[in-house]
Amino acid sequence: MTQPSQTAQPDNDALPDDSADSAEWTEVNSQGTRAGRPAALVRRAGARIVDFAVCGAVASALPWWVAAPVSVVWLVVPAWLAGATAGKWLFGMRLTRYDGARLTFGRALAREAFVVGSFVLTLIAMLNTLVMVNDPRGQGFQDKIADTVVVDAKTTGRTPAPRRQ
Repeated sequence: MTQPSQTAQPDNDALPDDSADSAEWTEVNSQGTRAGRPAALVRRAGARIVDFAVCGAVASALPWWVAAPVSVVWLVVPAWLAGATAGKWLFGMRLTRYDGARLTFGRALAREAFVVGSFVLTLIAMLNTLVMVNDPRGQGFQDKIADTVVVDAKTTGRTPAPRRQ
């Protein structure tokens, strides 16, 4: 199977010779992109684990007010300047815009901020679920902050909730 090289960009109509393995290529290039084939999700996950492991090591060794900017630099600057973080480089991937152009600093920052934010929110949601399961009143963080409890509507007003200790 012939694939276009990373330096020479193919015409939008150019397809690989082997049509059995060209479904992704056809779908991506039929939309006018010159960026190339999408990377496999397993490789993307591996690259993210490498990048987050480095950020986690930095965060455990430094105060948060130093670790946060170092992590931003670790994730955003290489994506902006080289088109790959260390994890993506190790797994043979690169970041590019949909049309094949390089990322701007703002796009790289927005991309990584979204990824880190969704990761943090997912961890908080998982931790909140563990707290609710282990709390005698079934309260999560939101319930403890607002001093509320979620009860079955059929039992409201019949039996008071256990006292908070």
